[in-house]
Amino acid sequence: MFSELMILRMIRGYVDFSVSGKYPERFLNSAFKSGVKIWSQKSSGGKVTGKMYVGDYKRCRTKARKTGVRLKVLKRHGLPFFVHKNKNRAGLLVGAAVFFIMIFFMSSFVWTIDVEGVSNISENEIRTLLKDCGVYEGAWSSSIDVQWAKRQLSHKYPMITWAAINIYGSNVDVIVKEGQEKNKPDISTPANIVAEKDGFIIAMETRDGTNLVTLGQSVLEGELLVSSAIEIEGQETRFVRAQSKITAQTTEITEFSADKNIGLITSREEAVSRLGISFYGADFPVTLNQIDGINYYRVLEENCLVLNGVSLPISLISEKNYVYEKTQIERTDEMIDKALEIKEALYETFQMQDAVITGRNVYESSEEGKAVRKNAYSCIEDIALTSPLEIEQ
Repeated sequence: MFSELMILRMIRGYVDFSVSGKYPERFLNSAFKSGVKIWSQKSSGGKVTGKMYVGDYKRCRTKARKTGVRLKVLKRHGLPFFVHKNKNRAGLLVGAAVFFIMIFFMSSFVWTIDVEGVSNISENEIRTLLKDCGVYEGAWSSSIDVQWAKRQLSHKYPMITWAAINIYGSNVDVIVKEGQEKNKPDISTPANIVAEKDGFIIAMETRDGTNLVTLGQSVLEGELLVSSAIEIEGQETRFVRAQSKITAQTTEITEFSADKNIGLITSREEAVSRLGISFYGADFPVTLNQIDGINYYRVLEENCLVLNGVSLPISLISEKNYVYEKTQIERTDEMIDKALEIKEALYETFQMQDAVITGRNVYESSEEGKAVRKNAYSCIEDIALTSPLEIEQ
């Protein structure tokens, strides 16, 4: 990935050098004190190697003689050496200058965005939210508000316990860490137990609080069953968090419906193919094949251009459009029964998983274009619902 620092070094020109002699560290100390920038330095076998700008190298020749070391150029890099080598080729120099200017300009934009650490959240959802926050391919790097984008991620997805957005040149790394939201019961706040639904009480197991109902009693939804107030003769009333399991016989009425006619989608085997190019997030069509038909669905495949392991902000988009037709078919009685049975099974599995179904009465009817089935379930379940107590200060 081209970073702005690397591009600046190439424009200014730099050399790989070696310093050998009795005390190479004296030379380095003298160079550092004079403001010479040296990077990638290594020491091996009494010799020190590193990199410095070509202008600094010229200044360091005198320092090398004064400190008694030998300063040697190992390799030359950058625009000044390229210009010197091709000074008689004006067209090549102009082209090289334009190239470096383009690279420097393009490196100011975001080329690629890598998202890591997501498992329960879709990566596409993360990218969509980031785009709304100004983090997208083609965005001006210096205009990105990293802190704002991080706050939006945490606000939209509470399960994200930690997020980092790092900008390296023209690449953005987004790293998130997901955690489980733990709903720990609040045992410090006083609370009553009320009836979650109508029922006939058949069993009670109260661990804390004062019972206000008895076995064999019918209760209504929202009725107070166990009070948080505990009164002991001769003492002040104490408020606790009532805890109780109250088993009751309940009735639940649910209605299911199924359309008598359903839409059928028939897709053509052939597809209309199109090609396009995405450049810094902007899409440009290459082929303009016409799609015959109003109804169609699209399948996109995007392949990013990679150069020497670096992802470029240029992608080839392959688009296939499948035209389909909508028709209406009439369901048979067997198909309608099957659809209703599936809805019943799903409801009983997920909505009534905590109840024991002891019986059901089924009432069937027909409405305009629909078959309706109304089920009256007889159940045994825990109807205790914790209701925090509001105490006026």
